[in-house]
Amino acid sequence: EAFEVIQLGGVSSAASALSQMTARLGSGDTALASAVRKQQDLQAYWRGLDKRLLAELSKPSSQRSQERTERIRADIVKTEAQLNELDGTLEQRFPQYAELSNPQPLKVGAVQRLLGNKEALVLYNDVFAWVVRRDGFSMQKLDVERGVLTSMVRKLRSSLSPQDGGLPAYDYGEAHELYLKIFKPIEGELDGIRHVMVVADGALTSLPLSLLVSSPYAGKGKPAWLAKQYAFTTLPSVSSLRALRVLAKRSEEGSDPFKGFGAPRLNGDPADRRGISAVPIFSKGERADTSALRKLSALPETADELWVIARSLRASNDNVYLGDRATEAKVKSLNLSRTNVVMFATHGLVAGELRGLAEPGLVLTPPEEATSLDDGVLTASEVAQLKLHPGLVILSACNTAAADGKPGAEALSGLARAFFYAGSQSLLVSHWSVPSEAAKRLTTTMFKTLERNPGLGRSEALRRSMMALAANDNFSHPIHWAPFSLVGEGAGRR
Repeated sequence: EAFEVIQLGGVSSAASALSQMTARLGSGDTALASAVRKQQDLQAYWRGLDKRLLAELSKPSSQRSQERTERIRADIVKTEAQLNELDGTLEQRFPQYAELSNPQPLKVGAVQRLLGNKEALVLYNDVFAWVVRRDGFSMQKLDVERGVLTSMVRKLRSSLSPQDGGLPAYDYGEAHELYLKIFKPIEGELDGIRHVMVVADGALTSLPLSLLVSSPYAGKGKPAWLAKQYAFTTLPSVSSLRALRVLAKRSEEGSDPFKGFGAPRLNGDPADRRGISAVPIFSKGERADTSALRKLSALPETADELWVIARSLRASNDNVYLGDRATEAKVKSLNLSRTNVVMFATHGLVAGELRGLAEPGLVLTPPEEATSLDDGVLTASEVAQLKLHPGLVILSACNTAAADGKPGAEALSGLARAFFYAGSQSLLVSHWSVPSEAAKRLTTTMFKTLERNPGLGRSEALRRSMMALAANDNFSHPIHWAPFSLVGEGAGRR
């Protein structure tokens, strides 16, 4: 019961990230849009009836009309019946939309049926952890306070930021202490498991578990990285496992290897960080404030990342869109339905509080004047309307944490769900800016590993690539090999 209730809390926290997306999905002329608009109209009508009933019941008894009260109640019952019927129609005809707009908690048995023999799902919430595997289920209370956990994560992340152009000393002691607090208590339940899907909350959303160490390390030999034992995948919610493995469409390999977008034309200091709050960008209404966008820091280094990965995938130079070519209108105009890998190397509107009209999204080159087609931000609702191949989307340096380490998981969840809805099955998300040479080696090795063994799965291919890079003395610091987390489907053929 606790496992299901905790999922309901996650659905609530993601509501603001999804509300604008689902609303805009109803703005077109398709059968889905028509059904969604009817649903929205009925919901608005129901809310109006509810307010009228409350107003009527709040009147003094001498002024209250029994006939009017009963009529309003009858209308409410009728409207609820219409909504239930429409909800059933949407779930039957458009199951992906139903999962996106109203994800339901999964029972333990349902999760177990979706898992492979060597897979487990780990759900972290506050100071509790749940482990679900095909043949077992457990719940553990972790011996750590939430504030202490946040402090430990921030301390560890601080050793993943370059200092004066050099590498900081990695805090192996803190990495081991964090392992003892959050992973050691559940590790007994992971015997025989190789692929661990993690649904995290709070500070843990901003830290890949792969860089924890399972035994003390004093500088001799190689650290016992957790990535040596497990391939990790991040899920934005437990219910997304159903969306990926039951609802997702599978297809053959696409004919186009790669398309990448980055280095948008911006005027800010390139030294500033990536990953910003969406709120100021949408402070003036539904469209992004293009003048505010232009003040964001320029990202010239993202061009190198894109060229490196394009070459590693043998893609044409024409498939890299930079500067004036990296626009929202261009993304929407391209046929991405047969592109195996799509990459965005830019600011991500993921960190910080989302409110009002603000949506998570990706910053591209702003137009002179914002329009409904192009305002410089590819929002979650617009991502959801793309038609993507069920391949891989790379979001480079779309940090899931703000400068102070505060996580922006809610917005990442909104972006991830949008890409899943559009057809992608996996996202490769970086937690900090990736040095170009490291990005080249990580992605090239990952893709070559998958090419040799397509059934291996993206998470295992990424794990092998990370460990190969970590074994190289020139790239052994986690800042090089551990920046990426795989979000979504990470398994091969189960």
